[in-house]
Amino acid sequence: MKRRLQSSWKTLMAAGLAAAMLWCAATDSWAAPLDDAKAAGLIGELPDGFVAAVQPNPPPDIAAIVQQVNAKRRAAYEKIAAEENVSVDQVGALAAEKIKRQAPSGEFFMSPDGTWAPK
Repeated sequence: MKRRLQSSWKTLMAAGLAAAMLWCAATDSWAAPLDDAKAAGLIGELPDGFVAAVQPNPPPDIAAIVQQVNAKRRAAYEKIAAEENVSVDQVGALAAEKIKRQAPSGEFFMSPDGTWAPK
């Protein structure tokens, strides 16, 4: 029973998250700059569903993209978490898994040991 509930919850969360992320990508101007910065290896994905500059002390434009993307993601995660009565951390972790599965090879992800590695 617990496994079935957990599976249903993940399916529901994935559907809601996908809808929220598609809406954000389609309506916000940060999607293209983020994709370009990720393709260039300047921005990577964190295990909590947020992004970060791959190198310390990023240029101002990269830092601005990171800040804007994370603010938008936080708002989306908070909305989903409130609707589903789960934590923002849970939503972010599920988002991170989905993002990694769908990402093209070469994009950077933070590994469990805290280092950046390409997919």
